Amino acid sequence: MLTSFWSFFAKCSATEKFLLASWLLIIILIPFHAVISTWGGVSIGPLEVWKSWKEVLVLLCLGVSLVYLIQKRRLAEVFRDKLVWLIFAYVLIHFIAWAAFRPEADAAIAGMLMNLRFLGVFLLTMVLLTFTKPVQLLRLGLLAIISGGMLVILFGLFQATVLPDDFLRHFGYGKETIAPATTLDNNHAIVRIQSTLRGPNPLGQYLILIILLLVACWRKGVKLFLSGWLLAATYLLFHTYSRSAWIGMIVAGSLFVVLRLRSDTWRKIILGSGAAALVVGAILVALALPHSTFLQNAILHNKHGDKDKGSTSEHWSAGQRSLERIAEHPLGQGPGSAGPASFYGPEEKIAENYYLQITEEVGVFGIAIFIAINATVAARLWRRRQNIWAAVWLASFAGITVVNFFLHGWADDTIAIIWWAIVPVFFYSQREHEQG
Repeated sequence: MLTSFWSFFAKCSATEKFLLASWLLIIILIPFHAVISTWGGVSIGPLEVWKSWKEVLVLLCLGVSLVYLIQKRRLAEVFRDKLVWLIFAYVLIHFIAWAAFRPEADAAIAGMLMNLRFLGVFLLTMVLLTFTKPVQLLRLGLLAIISGGMLVILFGLFQATVLPDDFLRHFGYGKETIAPATTLDNNHAIVRIQSTLRGPNPLGQYLILIILLLVACWRKGVKLFLSGWLLAATYLLFHTYSRSAWIGMIVAGSLFVVLRLRSDTWRKIILGSGAAALVVGAILVALALPHSTFLQNAILHNKHGDKDKGSTSEHWSAGQRSLERIAEHPLGQGPGSAGPASFYGPEEKIAENYYLQITEEVGVFGIAIFIAINATVAARLWRRRQNIWAAVWLASFAGITVVNFFLHGWADDTIAIIWWAIVPVFFYSQREHEQG
């Protein structure tokens, strides 16, 4: 595969080589972005420049892409897709909200980049598909993602077993950057694994995609070898103690089973058995919960079993406050006024829900456009569900969507960029025939 790719790459123009190499570089490095940017930012500086390398590269690629499409007279080919118009409408409403509500500049810029960067990568992939065969781009992307995922799993295993809890402090992690270790509601006996990502919750939702990819490879490849990686990934997923990721994995895994089983009988048997196992497990956990400090920490995230002191109550409170702000400002308050970008502004507003965050920033019209983008993507993946990789992307999309109801999932650069960088490949498979 790599031989054929290099042969193709050698025939590309300088502009095409730059766009393709940049796309691949982003996919390869993004699982390790937290470590690279923190280490580089602290050791060399400035930190914000290191943190924004990917956004700068995406913006540069989009500018080069526009010139390229005009020169090749392919601009209409890209803009023929209604998804592109929805994305541009989403970008436009961000600028309108910025101009109308004038949030603090640093927060607004951070909000724009966090909300739009993965859609920028999506558009870049669409440009690559004007001169690259979809199957070629898919294979290249999958190789990079799965290889990166294995390295993330490997480091996570070392982190969980032999490395000191604060090992990442050697890479600049600390109070001013990223916590080198995260505990479960300040219970230092339970350390949450984060590997090379920004934290345990981002690692958990990232592993949803990686686990499904490993399952798909297992069905096609060396089962014993891949079984080891699957067990390791599942072990790490559990030790993130990310309840949203656990729920997302259950949703994604169940949908993947439904999509891939050819027999209705076996589908019903497996799903029925799974549902029964969940019910029995839930009953057993409920019976053991009052007597187990570990379960109270792991499942309820309560501090010392106190239901009023833990992240569960904080999640609910954050959502309620967000809904109150939306009721007061249904048209939003501008990009950066909520979510992780609000850390750069005068007031931190964390909704613990990505969809509430977007509504707070760009209002009911903005979230309506974003939902339309998501619905269009999901519908197109559904039409391609017979393809195993499309099934992986559809199932992981369902799981990550669930995560976003509990966290600011798409605000995490790793999973957002990787997932949205590949998905256009499934929409334009017909070009394989047109170009082949």
